Amino acid sequence: MSDRKLSAVLRVLLEELNLTWILKDGVLWITIVLIAEERRKTAVYDVCYLCRDQQESAALRQAIQRQAGGYWLDTDGSGGAISFPRAGTMVIRHIEEGLR
Repeated sequence: MSDRKLSAVLRVLLEELNLTWILKDGVLWITIVLIAEERRKTAVYDVCYLCRDQQESAALRQAIQRQAGGYWLDTDGSGGAISFPRAGTMVIRHIEEGLR
C-alpha cells in the first residue's frame, strides 16, 4: 500500500477495529467512531458551475449522500447536513471522514 494516500491506508487499517481518525489542532488522532461523530466540521464549497438552481442543488445533494455513505440528517435523522444557502454555494457539516 506504499503507493496509496495516507487517508486510504488509515481507513483500511482502522476499519476492522471500529476506529477512525481525525485531525485536531494539526495532530492526527486515532479514536473511536463515536468521538469522531461528535467532532463535526463545516466546509464551504463553490459549486456555481454545477448548480444553477434548486433542482440541480437537490441532485448534487443526493449524489453526494449516495456516494459518501454514512449518516445524513435529512435522510437518517442524524449525522451530517448539506445546505445551499445561496445558488452556487454548498455548505457541508459532517465528521471529517464525511467531508473527505
